[in-house]
Amino acid sequence: MPSVKFSKKDFQGKTPVVPKFYKLQVKNFTEKKSKDGDSTNFWGEFAIAEEGEFNSLELRHCFSEKALEYAGGAADYMSCFTQNTEQLYDMEVLDALKLTIDKQVMGYVEWDPEFRRNQIKDWRSVS
Repeated sequence: MPSVKFSKKDFQGKTPVVPKFYKLQVKNFTEKKSKDGDSTNFWGEFAIAEEGEFNSLELRHCFSEKALEYAGGAADYMSCFTQNTEQLYDMEVLDALKLTIDKQVMGYVEWDPEFRRNQIKDWRSVS
């Protein structure tokens, strides 16, 4: 049987952050069917890109196909990168999200006691 060991990453996300907007580095996006198989989820990988205690803390965020327009959803996220959202009409969501890889965005991060992890709740453009 292969050896499975804990890493720092396994525990890093279990430390509650101070709730506020953090500058985030966009790392990657993938898509995956929902548990019920009736929709698609778009998983984003981010890291806090600020000096201090939480620098490099990795975060994941799920954008749901069913909630693209909701507060904190993919439409809000993409609006942080362009004022001309018309250019995104008819574009595949995953392709649009991947355009933001290696860029930075502000994300409001707070501890979610129900899921016992830090979660991104809202988005803003980097000034």
